[in-house]
Amino acid sequence: MVIDPEIGDEAVPRLLGAGVPVVTGERYLGRGNAPSGSVVCDNAGALSALLDHLAGRGARRPALLAPGPESDWAAALRAAADAWSHRYDTPVEVRTVPFAATPAEVRHAVAPLLAGPGRADAVVCAPDGAVTGVLAAATAAGLRVGEQVLVAACVDGAAAREADPPVTAVDLRPAAYGRACAALLADLLTGTVPPGTVRGHDWRLVERPSTAGGGQAPSKA
Repeated sequence: MVIDPEIGDEAVPRLLGAGVPVVTGERYLGRGNAPSGSVVCDNAGALSALLDHLAGRGARRPALLAPGPESDWAAALRAAADAWSHRYDTPVEVRTVPFAATPAEVRHAVAPLLAGPGRADAVVCAPDGAVTGVLAAATAAGLRVGEQVLVAACVDGAAAREADPPVTAVDLRPAAYGRACAALLADLLTGTVPPGTVRGHDWRLVERPSTAGGGQAPSKA
């Protein structure tokens, strides 16, 4: 099983060409042999729902910190941000950060977004656990999270739940996600399903005080 396979990861094509069943968590965008099966989330839908939530809390200048489009997950987030921007005529500022971005890297990326009169009033952090860097940047800028700037995460986890204030996040239900990948692999090994099977996996939006805000969602353009 390979979770979030990235283009450029040399181990992925070697695994896919090893002659054994391989299940990926999210699709593989690289060339060569295809996975035997995949379990996928509607990551674009999740980000769109998150941006709708932020807009409904008064955000008008949202920003997204996301990896480059080398994985299906990151590519979906970027496409969703672009589609949402055009739908509501509300630009989403996108900044690139590493897939496994550290809080320090995120803080460095977000600091310029929170400066000046046209600063972002909402920041969505994609990498798991790196949302603490956004909170640190907001504190350094003298902004109250949940009031003057809204903060959200694309991946729920301890960093989001235990933050001060707790951070609104997309719960990808990782334990169930892993079980779904394992179940698909077992079905492929027993011949219960054909190669190329793709199964969906549900997410949910967990609202927390970091996006308390206030306001009305923008109308569609």
